[in-house]
Amino acid sequence: MIGPLYMDAFECGNVEEAKAICNLWESGLPKEPGPLFSKARIYTKTGEVEKAMQCYEKILTLVDEGRSAETARQRLDELRAGLESATPVGNE
Repeated sequence: MIGPLYMDAFECGNVEEAKAICNLWESGLPKEPGPLFSKARIYTKTGEVEKAMQCYEKILTLVDEGRSAETARQRLDELRAGLESATPVGNE
């Protein structure tokens, strides 16, 4: 299984290795949400919020209902809320 390899790399802080594993995982299972969730987790950790959001949006094109879809929607909402609170108001 590739998931444990990803987790080992991610938890050890080896972001580039974790990304490479996710890319390989996604290429082998392009219609599965698992690698996209993992990539989104990496992007969130590295502050690449837009890329994380793109992963969650892609998940919703693969699955539109069920647990994966609910989780993707929830995480998208959380990221959007974070972006909104980080945007300065009236600072033009």
